[in-house]
Amino acid sequence: MQKTLKLNDTWVSKMKRYLKIWLNRKTLANRFVGILIAISVVCGLLTYGAITDVPPFGQSSNALIVMLNIDLVILLALVVFVCRRLITLYIKRKQGVAGSNLHIRLVFVFSLLAAVPAIIMAVFSVGFFYFGLHGWLDDRVRSAIHGSEAVANAYLSEHQNLIRADVIAMATDLDREADILSENPDSMKKMIKTQSFLRNFSNVYLFNNIGSVTAQLNATQPFNFHDIPHKKIQNAVNNQVVILEGGTDSIQAFLKLMKYDNLYLYVERSVDPKVLAHVERTRTGVAQYQEIQKHSTRLQILLSAIYLVVTLLLTVAAIWYALSFARRLGGPITTLINASEQVKAGDLSARVDTSRAMDEFKTLGRAFNTMTEQIETQQKELIEANAQMDFRRRFTETILGGVSTGILSLDDDGRVTLANNASGDLLMSDIGQLLGQKIAYLMPEIVPYLDEAFEENKLGAVKNCEITLRRRDESVRTFLVRIVVEKMDDNQRGAILTFDDLTTVLATQRKAAWADIARRIAHEIKNPLTPIQLSAERLNRKYGKSLSDKDRAVFDQCTDTIIRHVGDIKTMVNSFADFAKMPDAVIKAAPIMPLVREILELNKTGYEDVQFSLSLSNDLNENTPVPHDEQQIRQVLTNLIKNAVEAMEGQEGELSVALSCYVANESFYITINDNGPGLPQDNIEKLIEPYVTHKPKGTGLGLAIVKKIIEDHDGQLLFTSDLPIIEGEMKEFTKLSGAFVTMALPYQSKA
Repeated sequence: MQKTLKLNDTWVSKMKRYLKIWLNRKTLANRFVGILIAISVVCGLLTYGAITDVPPFGQSSNALIVMLNIDLVILLALVVFVCRRLITLYIKRKQGVAGSNLHIRLVFVFSLLAAVPAIIMAVFSVGFFYFGLHGWLDDRVRSAIHGSEAVANAYLSEHQNLIRADVIAMATDLDREADILSENPDSMKKMIKTQSFLRNFSNVYLFNNIGSVTAQLNATQPFNFHDIPHKKIQNAVNNQVVILEGGTDSIQAFLKLMKYDNLYLYVERSVDPKVLAHVERTRTGVAQYQEIQKHSTRLQILLSAIYLVVTLLLTVAAIWYALSFARRLGGPITTLINASEQVKAGDLSARVDTSRAMDEFKTLGRAFNTMTEQIETQQKELIEANAQMDFRRRFTETILGGVSTGILSLDDDGRVTLANNASGDLLMSDIGQLLGQKIAYLMPEIVPYLDEAFEENKLGAVKNCEITLRRRDESVRTFLVRIVVEKMDDNQRGAILTFDDLTTVLATQRKAAWADIARRIAHEIKNPLTPIQLSAERLNRKYGKSLSDKDRAVFDQCTDTIIRHVGDIKTMVNSFADFAKMPDAVIKAAPIMPLVREILELNKTGYEDVQFSLSLSNDLNENTPVPHDEQQIRQVLTNLIKNAVEAMEGQEGELSVALSCYVANESFYITINDNGPGLPQDNIEKLIEPYVTHKPKGTGLGLAIVKKIIEDHDGQLLFTSDLPIIEGEMKEFTKLSGAFVTMALPYQSKA
């Protein structure tokens, strides 16, 4: 007993838990439809009860119609919900929602499997009912039923006729002895007893018109006058024998006694209850048969409608359950597809909800969630590792970008895979243009050394070389290159090139060396020049007058030659001295245009065969102060104009020198242009180096001194084929065919 109670408690707790899960899972619509389906099952059973006359319905047709209407209402409600769900599926399919096609196919298959058996059963049931009803209403059945009714009525009529004859005979006997019996009640009782025994009456009653019983015999139950219909009483008053029916085991008859004052005789005769029940059933069956025969068409329509409604109800309920089952079956698949699409789009945080899925889909969902979690973790690790690598790369690039040394990384084919900013500056190219280019195109002079390093195949070994490279601007630069071969992949090698521009360093070194040489030459040569000059002059004064005219001419020529060349040597020594140690610039902010115009006028006087011109930009303010050392800038301009004039020596035609003054980039520009042969483009960078000259009588120190003076003014010395920078229009500008030498002095000098 305790074990049974324990099992019942367990079952109840499980049902409560399942109900709670169902309530939590279902939406409001699903709950409502579930309740409707449960009600439809109950209503279906009640409808069946109404058809089969099961209590409490009985034989009432109204109950059947009421149940049919209730079934119709439930059917319409279910149809609304099913159509709503089907329309939702159709819209999802049109929108291309993932899994909608699968959902529709599952709904179709499950609905077909659920609806077809119900429809087939309904069709066969209606057919069986139709043919069964027609067979039941057949003539032979009708004849048999009416024959049974006739037999039952004949049997009952026989008993009624017998009791009628007996009650009339007994009434006659009582009327004949009325004078005696009315005065003697005992005699009346004996008479009734005798008559009852002779005629086999089970009960005999004498009652008056108000229902009072005056005499009775074998009364098994009290006589109730009010149970007799008033019409039957009137028939007895009219001297008719009244036969009563409705008893389960007897037949009753009564009539009015003629010789008595308002006295009636009521008798009962026992009949076999089974016979009477059979007669009653026969009559009821015949009445029902006639009712069915009368309303057979209506009954067929009603029952067909009931079958149809119940079938549709079951079909719609089956379709709803098919929708629910398909949703439950296809939902996890749709969820998995949506999650896969999210993962495909890059959202690795997508997870499948396995709380409502069936066991197999729950296992699949867990596997998918585990997979995406692992992928997400791996992606985070890769992103973190990539971020670290990117940080290191940017850190390395920052370091490489901050150094002045050019760095190139080459693959096995000699293509550039990595370059820093300095390499772009040194090669005069953007980094984007360097990447992917072959080193043979960028630095062809390095290819033999690179091939030699690859042939040696010594990983990590450094190979140094010095190359001279002509850049895009046609300038020639000297680079110190270091080559390191490295292993990139299993079967590939690469190289790291680092290179520095040694041009300025070498020029500085040469300048320093020449400055040291100039100091030594100036010191060693300048000392004996003065005694030589003085000795020549003294010889000329002392011995010149004592010589003959012929010898004197030779003597004067020799001494003049000595004095003249000593002067030239002094000039050269002074240039050496100036180059070796320039005086410190005394820079003051003052207008520079008066100095330009002064030097231009002096040179016009000194070089009468040269045409000089001056062009100014429209935005130039001649009173704008420019920081400069007047004496040194005078030397620069004089030297540059002198170089321009000397470059045109021996040239036929008109000799012209044009000066252009303009402002740009917060600097004052002075450009000197001539119509000479121009500057050599192959070694233009070496023009400013000491002792490099293309003039027969040049010392090669003029441009070197000019360069140094301009650098002391934080300016620039430019050699171009046109005005290097011009922002405004020039007044009376004349462009000549020769060289353009430009000096730029900033408005804000560091000095």
